[in-house]
Amino acid sequence: MADLLCDSSVVVELKAVKALDEIHAAQCMNYLKATKLRIGLLVNFGRPRVEVRRIVLDSQEPSSVRINTVFLVS
Repeated sequence: MADLLCDSSVVVELKAVKALDEIHAAQCMNYLKATKLRIGLLVNFGRPRVEVRRIVLDSQEPSSVRINTVFLVS
């Protein structure tokens, strides 16, 4: 189960690991597919700065995914 569901439109998955791995993104994508939502945030608190990956599923082709990584100042 995803950690947070914001406004019934964004899945948020929280992690505290040294480095995000493909398996973490895959987990978030599976939550998106299961909930039929398009946007997810994968947030990692295990680094000196918070790492946020935005995951967007294409509504027309669920196998098409865009992942953007953004670092925020802690």
